[in-house]
Amino acid sequence: MSAKNKKKGSAILGKGAKTFPETGNTVQEGGITKKGGYILGSAAIILTAGYLSLSKAAPDGRDLWANLAAILLTAGYLMIPFGIMARRPESPLKPLRLL
Repeated sequence: MSAKNKKKGSAILGKGAKTFPETGNTVQEGGITKKGGYILGSAAIILTAGYLSLSKAAPDGRDLWANLAAILLTAGYLMIPFGIMARRPESPLKPLRLL
């Protein structure tokens, strides 16, 4: 790469280019939201309880612990996608743009 192309700065504005101020639109960034973190945390607790109850189950699997483990493990694993896909709540009042 030549020395000309090593300019510092993220954008190079040409002659006569204008920059506009922020329009008020917010861009949602990626990552886990606070609500999603709570869901994932509770899923981890439910999965831990499921594996603990599975360790107490009888080998033939015909007792309360085996049934409880199946329910808890299924619920815990089903909560993970909801925790990942949880979105931030949108503002109830959106600005009205006429032009």
